[in-house]
Amino acid sequence: NNELVFTPTKTKKIKGIHRIQLNEPALSLLDIEKDPLFNLPSEPNMNKYLKTVGKAAEVSKILTTHVGRHTFATNFLLFGGDVQTLQQILDHEKIETTMIYVHITKQQPKEQIELFNGQFDI
Repeated sequence: NNELVFTPTKTKKIKGIHRIQLNEPALSLLDIEKDPLFNLPSEPNMNKYLKTVGKAAEVSKILTTHVGRHTFATNFLLFGGDVQTLQQILDHEKIETTMIYVHITKQQPKEQIELFNGQFDI
């Protein structure tokens, strides 16, 4: 059903099976025959690899899986996603935990206020 289904292993307090809906671009990256998604290195090894890739690409920020999580959360909100849905995607029990991932750009408040343009007959 175009979902990633998994049982978390890093965070022991999160129990049970979790599901994340995958969009078309994510699905296009998966090769079901080779199953690369499930042969990933451990998180520390992945972070070492990302650090190497970031250096080679001359990215000033040190790349890690956690940076990727923040990037996803920020872009999800910038592209119009809501915080409650993000909470579910990130599998946070408390909304306060999700709020850590909320980054607001300087342009965003202006764009959000402009959503009211043309909504009222004045």
